[in-house]
Amino acid sequence: MLSLTAEYLKMGSNKSTSGPKIKCLKCGDIIQSMSVHDFKWCKCHTIAVDGGGEYTRTLGYPTDMEFVDDKQEEKK
Repeated sequence: MLSLTAEYLKMGSNKSTSGPKIKCLKCGDIIQSMSVHDFKWCKCHTIAVDGGGEYTRTLGYPTDMEFVDDKQEEKK
């Protein structure tokens, strides 16, 4: 999980009210924690995210998730 947080920090994160967007590679759901204690599961309950812009906590196997950059999402 540590490598995912490092990957997010490389994307130029700053302390904002919303946390990173994370995509579940099993169900395709994109989840985002908007504030502290805003714990979110994907629809298949494989991954979860918490913390908003204060901290990032992810649950699940790193191979089941990827961080989504806003630029990647705009291309769709």
